[in-house]
Amino acid sequence: MKTFKKFLSLTTAAAILFSSLITAVPLYAEESGDAPFSARLNELMPRDKNYMFSPYSLKLALAMTANGAQGKTREELLEVLDISDLDNFNAEVQKTMKRYNISEPADTDYIPFIFNIANSIWLNTDPKYNPSGMVFSPEFKEKVGEYYLAEADTVTSGDALEKINGWCSKKTNGKIPTILDEPNFLSCLVNAVYFNAKWENRFSEGNTFEEIFTDRDGGIATLDFMHQTDKFAYYEDENVQIVELPYENSSFSMYLVLSGDKRVDISDCLDKMSENGGIAKVELSMPKFTVEYEEKMNEHFKDLGAEAPFGESTDLSPMFDKESLFYISSIIHKTYISVDEEGTEAAAVTAVTTVESTGGGGPALPHKVFKADRPFTFVIADRFYHDIYFMGEYAYGDDSDYKPVTVPSRGYKLGDADNDKNLTAADAAYTLQKALVSTFETPLEKDDPENLTVTEKNVTYNRTAVMDMNRNGVIDADDSMRIMQNVLGTK
Repeated sequence: MKTFKKFLSLTTAAAILFSSLITAVPLYAEESGDAPFSARLNELMPRDKNYMFSPYSLKLALAMTANGAQGKTREELLEVLDISDLDNFNAEVQKTMKRYNISEPADTDYIPFIFNIANSIWLNTDPKYNPSGMVFSPEFKEKVGEYYLAEADTVTSGDALEKINGWCSKKTNGKIPTILDEPNFLSCLVNAVYFNAKWENRFSEGNTFEEIFTDRDGGIATLDFMHQTDKFAYYEDENVQIVELPYENSSFSMYLVLSGDKRVDISDCLDKMSENGGIAKVELSMPKFTVEYEEKMNEHFKDLGAEAPFGESTDLSPMFDKESLFYISSIIHKTYISVDEEGTEAAAVTAVTTVESTGGGGPALPHKVFKADRPFTFVIADRFYHDIYFMGEYAYGDDSDYKPVTVPSRGYKLGDADNDKNLTAADAAYTLQKALVSTFETPLEKDDPENLTVTEKNVTYNRTAVMDMNRNGVIDADDSMRIMQNVLGTK
C-alpha cells in the first residue's frame, strides 16, 4: 500500500523543496496491508445524504481514550485507528497542536488561515453516575494534558450540558453549539477541530451563477455554481478526476474528487496525484455548499473491529483512580462545512462518553474541465504533514435548491418514439411525464390523445438530462426519442 509519502502540493517548487526536509508520520500504520482508517470509515458513511466526518477528530478523541485503556480494549482501538505506536502518536499530536493552534486574533481584521485543535476531559461527580466517587488517575490526566493539551474539569448532571456544549461552541466559533443532549455519563472526552481559510485563488462573485446539479438518484437541483479558469494541480485517469485548491498562507488544500458513483480510497487518490499529476489550466466549476452532519459512531467502530470497548470486558482502569468496570457508552461525532467564493469554514467535534458498568512553467499546459455538477468527494488535508482533517461527499442539493423550469413554447407530437417496443404516441407522452417527474396543469392520462401536444402551457418539469441534450431548453422529437430510449434501457 502506498504511504502517502509524496502527498505534496504540485503548485509551487517551494513545496517540493520544503518536503525534503520533513519526516512525517502518516495517520495510518505504514506496515498495514489494509486500507487506512479514513478510507474504511468512509465506506460506512451514508449513500442517501450529504455527509462529512473528520478522521482526525475521531482519531484524537479515541487515542485519548486508548491512553486510559489497557488489554484488548486498547489493542482494538489502536488497530482500528491504525496507530502502531501510541507513544509516538502522542508526540506527533503534541507537535501538530503546537504548530497550528493560534490565539484569538486581536489587532487585525484579516486572518487568512485559522486552524485550531482543542481537547478536554470531563468527570461527572453526580452520585447517580459516579457512585464510587471516581476521579481521573493522575497518570492519565498528566498524559492527555501534556500531549493533547487537554483541559480537565468536573461537572454535575445539572451543569454538564451547559459547560461541555459551551466549550464546544466556543472552540468551533459557534458552528457546533451542542454535542450532548443528556448528562448520563461518568466521563466525557472531547476533541474539537476548527478550520477557517481563504482560497489562494479566490472565486469572483461575478462569476457565480445558477447551473444544474444532478444527484445520485437522478434528481435535479438548480444551485449557485462558482467558476474560475486558472492553473491548478490536476490528475485524471479512467476512474477519477482530482483537482487541488490550495488555501492562502498555509500547507492546506481542498481536494475535489469526481469518481462516478463509486467510493474511492482518498489516500490512494492523493498518492496518484502527487506521483502522476501535474499542472493544468483547469476550467473549474463547483457549487457553493453547506453540510451539517452528525452520527453516533458506536456501530461503525464495531464494524471496523473494535468490539471490546463497548462491552463488559472493556478495560478502562488506567483512566480512573479506582478499580471498577467501565465501558464506552457513545461516540458522538458532529461536523460542519461551508464553502463559498472566499474560502472554507469547517468544524468537527467528537465526544467519547463512558459509564460505570452495573453488571459486570515550461511547455503549454494541458487544458482540462472539472465540472462538479454531480456527486463529488471533498477532502481538506495538510499536503506537507500528510494529515487528512475533513472528508465528505456532496451528493444531494437541498430541497430549497430545487427550482422548476418551464419548456419554451414549441409544441410537438411525440409520435411513435420507439418502434422496436411498439410504443404509441400515448405511451410515449405518458412515460415522458413520469420520467421527468412533471407537473401538468391538466393531468395527462395514458389513453387521452388530446393531451399529447406538450407546450409551455401544459407542462412544467424539473431540469433533467434533457438540458444536456438541448441547452436552449427546447425538446424536439429527437430529444424525446433519446429520453424514451434511456427510460426503457433501449439503444
